[in-house]
Amino acid sequence: MTPAQCSQPCSAPPDAAPRGEITAKYVEEAFGGTGMGNKSLADVATRLHLEVGVMHSRLASKGIEGSETESLKAIATRNGLQPLDVVKAAVIGDFRPVPNP
Repeated sequence: MTPAQCSQPCSAPPDAAPRGEITAKYVEEAFGGTGMGNKSLADVATRLHLEVGVMHSRLASKGIEGSETESLKAIATRNGLQPLDVVKAAVIGDFRPVPNP
């Protein structure tokens, strides 16, 4: 994967996100309060019909460490983030999460 591919927004089927592009607002509405912290990056990729390898590469390019099968909560905790911010960073090319204080 090239750095340019990591900066492009992920596309998803029309039923998965408005106009096929995943936004921060969509992630919050679709996943907020649904217990996503217990899901893995692979689970999110399956739900959004995206490639988990691309999502993982996006996280790595933003300095976020975690495996494809690790829970979002574990990834978030280790990196000082919220689980939804991990999802946003994985699917939105230009999203840069702000660590928790």
